[in-house]
Amino acid sequence: MGNVQADWSQSFVISLFVGGSEPESRTVPVEVAIRRNAFRVSPDNPSVGFALVTFGTPEAANKALHRLHDTPVPNTESKFFLRKYAATLRSVENRNSVSDSVSTQAQLAPLDVHEIRRRLEIFDVTSDPKQEQQVREQGGNGALRLWLLQRLTEVHEISGKANEIVSNVPTGVPRTKAIAVPEVTTLSLTPETITKCLETLRTTEWPRVSDRVAVNSESYVSLSSLPNPNARRRRRMKKYQLLWDAAFELLASVTGQHTAHEFDGLAVTKNVRGSPHIDALDVAAQFAVSLGDFEATGDGDKTTGGMLCVETSPTSVVAIDTHNKIAAIDGRFVHWVDPEYTGERFSLVWYKRSLDAKDWEEPTHAMHEEFWDAEIWSAVEGESPSAKSWVHTRAREKEREGKP
Repeated sequence: MGNVQADWSQSFVISLFVGGSEPESRTVPVEVAIRRNAFRVSPDNPSVGFALVTFGTPEAANKALHRLHDTPVPNTESKFFLRKYAATLRSVENRNSVSDSVSTQAQLAPLDVHEIRRRLEIFDVTSDPKQEQQVREQGGNGALRLWLLQRLTEVHEISGKANEIVSNVPTGVPRTKAIAVPEVTTLSLTPETITKCLETLRTTEWPRVSDRVAVNSESYVSLSSLPNPNARRRRRMKKYQLLWDAAFELLASVTGQHTAHEFDGLAVTKNVRGSPHIDALDVAAQFAVSLGDFEATGDGDKTTGGMLCVETSPTSVVAIDTHNKIAAIDGRFVHWVDPEYTGERFSLVWYKRSLDAKDWEEPTHAMHEEFWDAEIWSAVEGESPSAKSWVHTRAREKEREGKP
């Protein structure tokens, strides 16, 4: 709910949704969280905020949305400005999506407003400056972003005819999914290294509070070896040194010691599900692996439950099977874990957030296929120096040594 005035209380907002033909108990929100001073419409107007209004069922939320949107708010000079909340990190509502488990809007939600606009232009979706201005005046820049996100979502989901939100898109733009070929995207780990690392993971004392609460997981630990750490980071590294060492040994078994020494950040998770996101602070590509006794659920041979899904273009997603295998992706592209799996799933991600500007790499490839092949990456880097990455270090090392 946008356009929430500074003097509106939680109880007042709740009272606004009571009514309609349904019994009162079905229309009252189960939770209202007000975010104050979020936006300022203009220097001359008071700050306004927004509220996250949660109902007990999707049906109750939809009825409130359709009954109240754009109607006067009682005893005020405002109108209801309502939108379905941007289904971001934990949404699995829409089953008509690329992965059949994470909604299209959830997959697109990590994109910033500039990328959303760029894609709308690519798909020839016309802009309506007057409507954009109206949305911004009612709910600020945050509401405008959600409105644009909804337009982009509709571009991919409509079929057969245009609707009232999107014009000039008669049939929609499909998002396709492919399963990566293991032989060209991953390197397998040995049973010995898997067993040893799993022993450490299963005996690790996980933090009471996840290091990244927005990611839907049972546990999340983030470690960093960047210089000049603060006291909290030093304590964290001391507590999880065994985990860091086990992860280093695991990566080195595939990439070699030199490459393994290059990463400065490590994320270790237990049972991540969904959670589309972008690792915006990364300066380069990353390595990823999943371990544990888990298996995909669902029908057919093409299920991707437990796989790492990466958006490789505005219209395509690739699912990579990283179970006991290491892959190289770029976390600055949208990625998530298909939540349709059962069992115990650990993941380890090695990344770089170097403070040295020379370590920054252009995000050119969402997936670094055959990152271990010296011939391939020497040619790619020769044509485009910006494609050079630390995940190819081992490949160049082998080339220098004259090894196959």
